[in-house]
Amino acid sequence: MRRQELANIIIRELYEQNEELEIGLEEVNAMISTLLREIAVSVAEGRMVAIRGFGSFKPKYYKGNTNSGIFKRNLVNVDRLKTKDFSRPTFKAGSSLRIID
Repeated sequence: MRRQELANIIIRELYEQNEELEIGLEEVNAMISTLLREIAVSVAEGRMVAIRGFGSFKPKYYKGNTNSGIFKRNLVNVDRLKTKDFSRPTFKAGSSLRIID
């Protein structure tokens, strides 16, 4: 699903609940952008973001050295290169996203 499709669904749901509501596509897009930006900033700062029922975003830390499973090789002389410590964002689905067959 693209951001535009999500914005259209949100507008449709809001108008079904309250037909007199005056909110446009630009406002909904701004809300979605703000939500995603705040999640990204929080995870980049090392904090976990949990949205009940949806899931949680958190950074996963990797230790960078030559003995870890994550390393780079110098193709010229086949030596292992030291890597820096780094983190990547991870997402764990909440109960409403887990599909049970």
